[in-house]
Amino acid sequence: MQNFNIEEILKIAIKIEQNGRKFYLKAAEACPEHRTWLTRLADEEIAHENVFATFFKSFVNHTDEEPAFEDSENLAMTYLHSIADSIIFNLAKDPARSFRENPTIDGIIEDALRREHEAILFYTGLKSAMYDEKTAAEVDLIIKEEMSHVNWLKQKQMEIHDESLAKKERVYEVVIVGGGPGGISMAAELIEKGLDPEKMVVLESSPKTSWIIRKLYPEQKLVTANYKGASAECVGVMKMRNMTKESALQMLSEAVTDFGIDIHYDHAVLKIEKVDDLFHIQTKDKTLKAKYCVIAIGVFGKPNRPDYSIPRNLREKTSYDITSSSLENQDVLVVGGGDSASEYVQHLLKKGNRLILSSREKDLSYMNDDNRRITQTLGLSGKITLLAGTDVEGIKAEGSRIRVAFKDDQHDSILVDRIVYALGGTTPMNFLKISGIEMEGKQAILNEANESSVPGLYLTGDLAARASFGAIATAFNSSYTAAQDLAPKLGITVTT
Repeated sequence: MQNFNIEEILKIAIKIEQNGRKFYLKAAEACPEHRTWLTRLADEEIAHENVFATFFKSFVNHTDEEPAFEDSENLAMTYLHSIADSIIFNLAKDPARSFRENPTIDGIIEDALRREHEAILFYTGLKSAMYDEKTAAEVDLIIKEEMSHVNWLKQKQMEIHDESLAKKERVYEVVIVGGGPGGISMAAELIEKGLDPEKMVVLESSPKTSWIIRKLYPEQKLVTANYKGASAECVGVMKMRNMTKESALQMLSEAVTDFGIDIHYDHAVLKIEKVDDLFHIQTKDKTLKAKYCVIAIGVFGKPNRPDYSIPRNLREKTSYDITSSSLENQDVLVVGGGDSASEYVQHLLKKGNRLILSSREKDLSYMNDDNRRITQTLGLSGKITLLAGTDVEGIKAEGSRIRVAFKDDQHDSILVDRIVYALGGTTPMNFLKISGIEMEGKQAILNEANESSVPGLYLTGDLAARASFGAIATAFNSSYTAAQDLAPKLGITVTT
């Protein structure tokens, strides 16, 4: 055992703090992502060093005053000597040597804990040798701070471990299925209320947001706030007014940017399953996990098809939208009786096409007032052929054209170049059912907050509409309603 006097003991204490500071600063350089808290620990080592430096000066300059240390049986000094013997080798080592090979933050924390424990042992012995109560109290304070370092480092180690596991098997707070008005507005509502955008993701099956609007809406279509005459005042963070298709798409795209919404494109969801309180959202390439899930795929997730078969050789001449190919100067039959059918007719007429509209409803009751008036006027003026109250029985190829037959005897078959179906969209019932959602007819059973029969699984947009139709404004409002209910479950305080 080496012999140390109290002056040398204090020098060891100062050296412990100096090495501790160097260690934390080097650790901060080696792990920039943890620089802030490592630097803070280094600064605290400086404060401890200054305290021991003051003790040292007091001891060296001590004259006629009472001795600062009393240890008649030499027990404290013997203890200090034994501790000093065990750590003196480590004190001689440069802390920088710990960082010559790619250090891990876990290894750094383990080394830091060892150093802190050694310091606590040494300072406990030093305190026992103190005669002056004030000086002993100051050493005791340093011991308590070093102990707090140990507790803090252990907690930090656990946090980093948990974060590492989360990265390996990430669990989102919320996964939203669908990047249309319902999905975008739902994400915007939650972010506005305080959810970290990094804790949520939107999965969109198409290469761009709002794909159905891009595909099915005519370029100059007026997207109205009031759908079918029903008032739809927006109550949430996103607002709707009468605008063109282009303006509506721009508004939705800007919302994605402004709110920092994370959207994964070309991620079609195949299945949603709840396992042990977590939702497993399965795509083609991977499975994501989330505490909560929102389905916002819209009723056009699958377009309605006619109840008769379409011959294979005619499939390229039939479509369910007007953007798949350019239609100009052709004889076109539009089949459908809703607003989309009317808007398709109006758009295609401007392209120089000759239009025939076949609708099962004689009074065109499924159209809003404006579209019904325009369509009837076009029919009366002879600009289009309006076949109201007709039902197509089937189609077949005739040369390069399509022969269309009707079920009633009052209308002869017709020849056209192309057929565009505007039969609306079907609620993707099978998808909802395999997700465990209870249905009532074609409607999902939802509570007032748009939560389904599966706790934590919400529907928004057209799927949450309490009628057979939806609109952008009602999609926004359904998202607001769902977000108001979901936010508190995420630990977010909401205001009404």
